[in-house]
Amino acid sequence: MKNYLNLLLAQDHPLRFALSRVLMASGLSSFLILDRGRFRMKFFPTPTLALVWMNSAYKRPEEDFFVRYLRPGDAVVDAGANVGYLSLLSASIVGDQGRVISIEAHPRIFSYLDRNITLNRFRNVRCVHAALSDIAGSIQFSDKRWDELNSVVPDENGKSGLAIPALPLDLILTDSAAIHLLKVDVEGFEERVFLGSPRALTRTQCIYFEYEPENYARLGSDLSRLIDVLSNAGFRVYRFTAPARLTRLRQPISTRSKEDLVAVRDLAQFVERTSYAVDE
Repeated sequence: MKNYLNLLLAQDHPLRFALSRVLMASGLSSFLILDRGRFRMKFFPTPTLALVWMNSAYKRPEEDFFVRYLRPGDAVVDAGANVGYLSLLSASIVGDQGRVISIEAHPRIFSYLDRNITLNRFRNVRCVHAALSDIAGSIQFSDKRWDELNSVVPDENGKSGLAIPALPLDLILTDSAAIHLLKVDVEGFEERVFLGSPRALTRTQCIYFEYEPENYARLGSDLSRLIDVLSNAGFRVYRFTAPARLTRLRQPISTRSKEDLVAVRDLAQFVERTSYAVDE
C-alpha cells in the first residue's frame, strides 16, 4: 500500500491516475475512445493508453520523428506494433497510396491492435500476428499483466510463457517494394530481427529502433554487434543529441541508458525529408 501511495503521489494527475487503474481493472476503459486528432484508439488496459487518457496532450517521443520523416505514399513496417499507436499515426500520414505492415507478437495486444485499426477504418494497414526472428518456427513469449512489458523469453529459462509463431521479416515481406521506414521495438530482440531481414534491409531507407542495455544483455545481444550488422547492410547509425539533431555512432560505442536510434542509408535524402541537423 505504501508503494502504491508513493506511486500515486508521484503522478502529475494523481486522481486521474487512480481512476485510470479502476477503469482498466474493471474492464470499463475499453468502452472509452481516445481521440488523437489524426486517429482514434480504444482505451485498452495498457500503460501507454492510460498515459494518453490521463493527459490529452501526451506525446510519444517518436511522434515528431514520424511526422517529420513520413510522406504520402510511403511504405512503413512497424515491428513490435503494440496497440498500434505508431501504426495508426503512420497510416494517417501515408494515406491510401501508402501502406503500413503492423507486426505484433503477443496475442492479447495483437487483438487490441487489430481492433484499433478497425476502429479507424484504415484500409492501408496489414496486421500480422507473429514474433520476428532470424529463423521460422516457434518462440517463447512472456505473458505479464502489463502487456507492454512482454518480450521473448531467453532460452535458458526453459519452456515458460506463450508459444508464438516466429518468422523472419523476409518471409512476411515477400514483394520487392521499397520500405521507407522500418520501426523496430522488440525489447532487446532487435539483432535477431535484422539478421532475419537481409532482403528487406536492402530496400529499406531508414530504420528507427530502440536500444535498452538490460534487454539486449538479457537476450545475449549488444549494441556494438548490432551496429556492425546494420553497417554491413549499408546503414549509418545515429543517436539523438537534440530534438532535431543526430550524431553518428562509431565504434567503439559509448553506450547510454535506454534511447531511440536511427539508421540511415541515404543521408542527403534523410535530411531533405526531416530538415534534421546531422553531425558526422
